[in-house]
Parts: sequence; structure tokens; C-alpha cells
Amino acid sequence: MRDSLNDRMMTQEINFSNLSDEDFEVEASKLLKDFMDSEQVVLHLPPMNSYFRRLCHKLAMKFNLMTESQGENHDRHIVVAKTQDSSIPADLAVKKTVLWHYGDREFYVDPLQPAVNIYLSLDGTVGVWEEGLKQILAQRKVTTPSFKIKNSQIVEIHDPEW
Repeated sequence: MRDSLNDRMMTQEINFSNLSDEDFEVEASKLLKDFMDSEQVVLHLPPMNSYFRRLCHKLAMKFNLMTESQGENHDRHIVVAKTQDSSIPADLAVKKTVLWHYGDREFYVDPLQPAVNIYLSLDGTVGVWEEGLKQILAQRKVTTPSFKIKNSQIVEIHDPEW
């Protein structure tokens, strides 16, 4: 898995050593999901003991990722690479089960702007869209001075849901 794609590699600096097994699996799953959502093709995990490396290898198999341990002694770490079959497992995929509904509360945008890209995230955060946002439920270019959030959708005054 030697790689010359340095511009498409990512190295993670995370300290897993103080985590319980359960917390380790949660954090490692988040890390692999973020990796899958990125443009990166290779991920270098931080050095860790053999037990946590074994857990990482098993977890990476769920994503159909290729893994290899590299380094010696305290520098031994896992290198993860995407394959053609890599994907986020269904049990870890983001599901749109959250329903956000703010009733008649109006959110106002800059009336001097002809349009503003707005997003609604899974945790209910509403804001101005920017590249790289993850776990988005809804996104819309708002062209009116205000909008509402109804049934996890961004609604403008001219929409029937208003």
C-alpha cells in the first residue's frame, strides 16, 4: 500500500490511548466515516497498541477499506485506503429520522442580498451554507427576506407549506 499520492493522503493526530473500548470504537467509526466523506484516498492513523490496531482492522473491514500496519514498536500504526467497494456501512450511515419543525418562527436573511444559501443540519442548526458542512438535512437558496423550518425543510413565503 505504498503510496505516492501525498496530496490525497491524510494523517490523523488523535490520542486513542485513554479511551474505553466502547469510546474507542465510536471515535474510530466517526474517523472512518469522515474519511469516507472526504476526497482523501489514504488515511494514516496515529500509533496505537496491538489491541486497538486489531479493533481498527476489524472496523475498517465493515467499510470495505484496505488496511495495513506500518512502523515499528511505539510508531506502529495503521494505514487505511479506500477501494472501489468502500462504503459507509448501513448501520453507521446518517439517517434522516430527525424531524425539525420550528412552527411559525421566521428566520431573517440580509434583504440586500439577492439570494442566500441556507442549511439545516441534523442537530437542528440553521445557518449560511459553506463548503465542507456535513450531516445536512436540507439546503436551499433563499430569495425572500425570511424563511421558516417546517418538517425538516427550508420554506419560503411563496411555498404552500408556509
